[in-house]
Amino acid sequence: MEIYVIPAMAFLGGAYFLWRNLRLFRNEELLKHDLSTNPKAEFWVQKLGFEKTLNLTKKVFLPLGLLVSAGMFSVGVWGLLAILRVQ
Repeated sequence: MEIYVIPAMAFLGGAYFLWRNLRLFRNEELLKHDLSTNPKAEFWVQKLGFEKTLNLTKKVFLPLGLLVSAGMFSVGVWGLLAILRVQ
């Protein structure tokens, strides 16, 4: 049973973050709301300003987040399939 934990967490975490990042990537109003209310984004908004942070998020942070979450999702699926094939 415990062999399923890490692949399942990678699968679920990757799916959640992939969904979240795609939603923010496609909806600019939602991204603006997230940047204005997220405490982690507050640092970047104070340092660079809102518009520059918005552009940097769209061009760098969200695509990077999509790659990482797709990787997590893929590793989770691969791990679960490998476990199920062995049993």
